[in-house]
This record gives sequence, C-alpha cells and structure tokens, in this order.
Amino acid sequence: GFTFLVGFFIVFRTQQAYNRFHQGAVAVHEMRGEWFDSASSLMAFCKYSKEDPTKILRFQHKLIRLFSMLHAVALGDLEEDDPNGRPDYNRTAFRLPLIDAKG
Repeated sequence: GFTFLVGFFIVFRTQQAYNRFHQGAVAVHEMRGEWFDSASSLMAFCKYSKEDPTKILRFQHKLIRLFSMLHAVALGDLEEDDPNGRPDYNRTAFRLPLIDAKG
C-alpha cells in the first residue's frame, strides 16, 4: 500500500511539473507570435505611406531590430538566475547574436 501511494504521488507531481513547463513554453511561443504579428502589421502599414521611400526603409529596418532586441530581453528575463548568486551573471539570451539597432 505504501509503495503504491508513494508511486502515485511521484507520478502526480511529475505530471503537474510537466504541465506547468508546457504551459510556460506555449506562452512564450504565443508571445513571440503576437510580436511577429505586430511587426508584420507595422511593416504592412508602411506600404501605403506617402513618406520618402528611404525614410520608410530606415524605419522598417529599425523596427525589426527593436523587435529583435525586445524578444532577446524577454527571453533573458525568463532565464534562470546564476546558481552561484553572482550579480554579474551573463545570461545566455544576452549572448545571442542580435541585429544592431543602429544598423
């Protein structure tokens, strides 16, 4: 009886942990998708602008760079802190190659 009870609790806790992880992963993908939709809409709105095409192109390039940095910062914020408690911990997300905002 005791072995069954311990086994049941282990399976239950593992399933709960997996469900939480899965919900978090789905939320991150949804966040990325929403930002992609926002960036796509802004790019599409530029199509009908009467502004100089050079300015439009510069704006579009800067917009994509800023969305790239926004996503990297969001992923860095979700990343686990340094296990040793160092304040200067360099998160993996902040070491990824980014598109330079200044172009």
